[in-house]
Amino acid sequence: MRLLFTRNALIAPVAVSAATISLFVTGCSRSDPEEGEIVTEIEKPDVRPERADLGQFTKFKGQTISQILELIDSKPADPGVERSAAAALTRSLPDEPFPYSESAKPANEIALKQFVQTIEGGNLGDPSLVDLWRYNLASAALGKDAELIPEDLRLKTVPENHTENFPVKLVAKESGLVGPIAIGNFDGVEGLEIISHGGSKIWTISGDGTLVEMKPIEGTGQGSALYPADYDNDGDLDLFIARRAGAPNSLLQNDGKGEFKDVTIDSGLMAFSDTAAVAWTDYDQDGLHDIMIGNHDHPFEIFRQASVGKFEAVAWEIDMWFPFPVTGIEVADLNNDSYPDLLLSIDGTVNRLLYSIPSSETLSWRFLEKSQEYKLPMSGPAQTMTAFDMDNDGDLDVLIGNASGDAESRISAELNKRDYKVKNDLRLFINDGEGVLSDATAGSGLEGVEDVEAIHVLDLDNDGFEDVFVVTGDLAFNRAFWNRGGVVFREVSRGSRLNYLNSPTGIHSVDLDRDGSLDIFLTDADGKVKWLTPDGTPPNGWLNLSLENAVPGTRIKLLARDTDWILQPIHRVTGLNSQVLIGLGQIDKIEQIEIFPPQSIKPVKILKKVLPNQNLIISIPPNDSQNRESSSGSPS
Repeated sequence: MRLLFTRNALIAPVAVSAATISLFVTGCSRSDPEEGEIVTEIEKPDVRPERADLGQFTKFKGQTISQILELIDSKPADPGVERSAAAALTRSLPDEPFPYSESAKPANEIALKQFVQTIEGGNLGDPSLVDLWRYNLASAALGKDAELIPEDLRLKTVPENHTENFPVKLVAKESGLVGPIAIGNFDGVEGLEIISHGGSKIWTISGDGTLVEMKPIEGTGQGSALYPADYDNDGDLDLFIARRAGAPNSLLQNDGKGEFKDVTIDSGLMAFSDTAAVAWTDYDQDGLHDIMIGNHDHPFEIFRQASVGKFEAVAWEIDMWFPFPVTGIEVADLNNDSYPDLLLSIDGTVNRLLYSIPSSETLSWRFLEKSQEYKLPMSGPAQTMTAFDMDNDGDLDVLIGNASGDAESRISAELNKRDYKVKNDLRLFINDGEGVLSDATAGSGLEGVEDVEAIHVLDLDNDGFEDVFVVTGDLAFNRAFWNRGGVVFREVSRGSRLNYLNSPTGIHSVDLDRDGSLDIFLTDADGKVKWLTPDGTPPNGWLNLSLENAVPGTRIKLLARDTDWILQPIHRVTGLNSQVLIGLGQIDKIEQIEIFPPQSIKPVKILKKVLPNQNLIISIPPNDSQNRESSSGSPS
C-alpha cells in the first residue's frame, strides 16, 4: 500500500515570509532574515524556548477538542488568499486526462467561453505565453478544432504519447468520497476501510467492489490531512488528524469496533498550530510509535511515546531544533543499519538529510547531518522527497522534487522551445547500500521535469519495479514514469491516462478489493476524490501480503524465478499499513519469502514455495519491547 500522507508531506506547503519566520526563530543565528534568504546555521538555545501557544491553552482551559473546534468554527471565516486564476480555470475544465475525449463536458462552460472571448477580443492586450496556454486548453475543453484557432494564438497543447505499449490504462469510477481520506485496517480484521471527510466518515468495500458507508465517526471535526497508525499496538489503526490555521490537531484512539475516542489532551499531543507535515515512526526502536510534526508557525517537534498512550516532546533535547516551517517529513532507513533516518523539507533554511545515531539512553539519541556531504539539492522553493528501492537491490534510493512555481518556464518546456534551457526539478539519487547517495538523474529518463509539487511511487503494471507519479502545478500535465527493470524510466503519462491537469493534494494507492490491481485515489484542493482503477485484469503476476502485528519498517525479501529460471529478488518495506501488494512480472515460482522486523538481520518468518496471484495473511510475533515504561522525565 502507498499513501502520500504516510510519505509524510502535505503537497502544497504555503510560502512563509521572513516576517512570519521571525515570530518563532528564537535561537537562530540570523533572527531576522531577508525575504527569500536562506539561513544555513541554526544555534540551539540554552534552554527549551517557551511554547508560542500557551495563551491558547489558557483561553480554552477545560474544553474538549470538539468544543474548541466548535468555538473556532463559530468565528467569522478568514477570507484568506483567493485561488489562483490557474486553479479557477482548472475547476472549469472537464475532469479528464488530456487530450479530452469527444464526450468530455466542461465543469463550467460559461466561464470557459468568457475566458476564450476575452483572449480573442484582445481585452488582455498582448497575451503572455501563460495566457495563450490557458486559452488553448479552454478552447479544447469547448470542443474547438485546433486548426480553427487563430495562428497567432495557437499553441501545441497535446502531450506526446511517449510509450505506446504501456499495459495499464486507468479509468475513473464514482467514489462518493470527500477528502482528506485515509485507507487502512481500522477494524482489526482482514480487509481495508476508508476514512473520508477529513476524519468524520468511514466506509468499507462490498463484495461487488462498491463502497458502503458505516457508522460515522462523531465529534471529530474535519482535518486537513489524516495519518493512521496503530500507536497503542492493539491490532487496529488509530488516527491522527492534522489541522491548519491554529486549530488543534486530534489523536483518535480506535477500539476496533467502529468507535473512536479523542485522547489528544490526555496523550500530551495538544497543540494550537498550523500543521504542515506529520510522520509516525518508532524512531528509537522501542516498539512504540513516536510522532514527528512540522508546522508553518511553530518549531519542528518530535513526540516520543514514553509509555503506551503518553507522549513527551524531545526535539530540543536530542538536538533536533529547527525553528522554521518544516513542510515535509520522509522517514526511511537509508544506510541499512535498521534505524530510521530522516529527510526534512524546511522553508527558510537548508533542508536536512539526517542519519540516526542510536543510543541506549533516550535523550542521548542523535541524528547526523549528511545533506551537504552528498551534495543534495537541499534548499530553494518548497521541496518534496521520497525514498524507494528503484533497482530492487535492497537499499532505498531517493527522489527529490522542487516546486519552482515557474509557469512560463514550465510551459516553455512543454512546447520544446529551442531557446529554453530545461531545468531538472526532479532529481534521482542512487544509494550504494551504505547510505551514500549519488546523483543519477542524467540518463535516468527523469530529466527536464519541472515544477514538482509531489512525488508518489507505485508499481502500476505489477512488474516488480516501482514507477513514479509526479504532481505538477495547476494546468500542467501530471507525469507518470515507467521503471524499466531498475535501469531507466520511460514516460507513460498519456499512455497510462494519468496526465490530468489538476494538482492533487493527496494521493493513495492500494489494492482495495485484493484482486491484484492497484486502486488510486487522487484528492484535489476542493476535497473531491477521484478513484482510478486499471482497465482490465492485472498484466503481470502479483502477491498480496497482510502482515499481522507488523510495525513500520518491517522488511520483506522475496526471491523468485522468472521464466528463464533466473533468480530475482524483490524488496519492500512496510509503512503504516501492513497490507503490501507485490508485483511479480513474469515470475511464476516464488522460492522464498523472508520477513524481517526493524533492527534485525534475522527473519522472523520464512515461507517457501509460495504460489503467485493470491492473498496471504502472515502473523508476525509481537515485539517484546512494546510494554517498556518511560526511563526519562518529561521535558518542559
